[in-house]
Amino acid sequence: MPTKPLKSCSNMKERNPITKRCVRKCKSNRVRDINTFKCIKDPLNHVVNPITERYVKSTYLKNIEKKQQRILQTIRKTHKSPLHKSPSLKGSSYKSPSLKVSSYKSPSLKVSSYKSPSLKVSSYKSPISNSSSRLAYPATSIRQSLSSPKLSLSKSSDKKGSINSPNSAKKLSRTPSYKSSSRVFSNDVLKNMKVKKIQSFLRDKLNINKNTLINRINRYNLLKPKLSLLKDDDCLEVKIFNGNMSGYTIRNIINLEKLIGSKSRYGAIYLTSIPNLLGIYPIATKVMKFDSDNVREVDIMTFITNKIILKRLSRHFLMIYNTSNCTKKIPLKIRLISVNELADGDLKMLVTKRDVLEDDELMFNLLFQTYISVATFQNLVKFVHNDTHFGNFLYQKNNEIGYYHYTFNGNDYYLKSCKYNIIIFDYGFAERIEEQNIATINDDYFKITYAFMNKKTGWGNYKDLPKDNTNKTILDISTKIFEMSKKTYQPPSRRSPLQRTLFIDIIENIFLKYTPKDMFITERPANILNEIPFRIE
Repeated sequence: MPTKPLKSCSNMKERNPITKRCVRKCKSNRVRDINTFKCIKDPLNHVVNPITERYVKSTYLKNIEKKQQRILQTIRKTHKSPLHKSPSLKGSSYKSPSLKVSSYKSPSLKVSSYKSPSLKVSSYKSPISNSSSRLAYPATSIRQSLSSPKLSLSKSSDKKGSINSPNSAKKLSRTPSYKSSSRVFSNDVLKNMKVKKIQSFLRDKLNINKNTLINRINRYNLLKPKLSLLKDDDCLEVKIFNGNMSGYTIRNIINLEKLIGSKSRYGAIYLTSIPNLLGIYPIATKVMKFDSDNVREVDIMTFITNKIILKRLSRHFLMIYNTSNCTKKIPLKIRLISVNELADGDLKMLVTKRDVLEDDELMFNLLFQTYISVATFQNLVKFVHNDTHFGNFLYQKNNEIGYYHYTFNGNDYYLKSCKYNIIIFDYGFAERIEEQNIATINDDYFKITYAFMNKKTGWGNYKDLPKDNTNKTILDISTKIFEMSKKTYQPPSRRSPLQRTLFIDIIENIFLKYTPKDMFITERPANILNEIPFRIE
């Protein structure tokens, strides 16, 4: 039987020699792959991105190389993969770019291959072989899985350049677009609690002295037995509360009863209750996407909680009570959860209050606490923060009266207590500090200084507050911090890393020089509040 003649294809289509069907012609920036007959990016105008193994425009890759030069140099040395050689079209020998380049193996680790983020403290091993160190730091292998080149690349475009790069100081001075309403604080949780009476024997812990370090640890120890029943791979299950309110539960160990605020790209916060637990404890659960940034934050918080806060070595961090990473096939956005301690607000909320801005000593106390929290994160946790805007410094109200004892570089320092305890938070951009230069380390201090200036020179809301003299002094401090980024410090060593040398400079030339009378002192006062000195390194 004779075959039917093929219909002619329209001007917008061409015939597929394999299927004999008319298919759409390729766009002007694409070519037809002779093997698969699919439209692909023109290899003559594109190059292979060695990180993602995809074709990208050569100009785009050049921009990547500028921002990720260290990563690409490592890839070149390890894999010896050519970066700018476009695959040539040579008839049937050409292979579709849809196939992986056989000569290149991606160094990046897929997020799905990463196992439970709730790492036990005992699994942390120090990448620094220093037997004298009393702390064990997150393992190098863990860090590589969190900040592999592929995962780091997507974040790099959001990070601010170091202050030594062109125009970067001006970029760091720009007021962040952060809104305090995007986070949930203790007052938000208490507003959603319908309980009016709290047992008298719990009132002290919950209200008056709830934020002393001892009571924070006591609260953790009270909640931990219940929350430790959560497994590393537990999953959320939908549950209806009060007849019509949809929430979640995890095997009835914790109930996520009500969404607080609105969902955002950072996750959703739920008012959380623990069944059969005597008393009312305002805790919240963060439900978030399982990705490298959130995993990094959970891991660092777990390390800080177990190795620093519970050992009473610092008061400048929040605790994480427990975490879980569901391994079932459920949406990524609800796969990772963490049950966290709450703060009372953030630094942005404080520096918009006129009564705070009018109190010169309080302003310097908050600034010094902010610097101390950065120094502790860099020296004790061994990470650089990379995103120190006023939304990433939280506070808890404080009513202790006396001095806090700190130790650093073999010296004792004493900081007068004030109404607020500053806490550094949000470690999604954090990177191992050993890999950073002095400018990047310095940025953590330099950027946040703008939060303490008025509207003319910094991120303030008012032109007249802080007062002119105070604002001028903080501007002088900012200038000194900037100059420190250009100093040539002695070559870093294991005993004298850059972050340690930098904070020695800050103590000598800023703390001791600009402190209000009797606020930051070196002679031991009578009323020390912490039996165990807080460690900055």
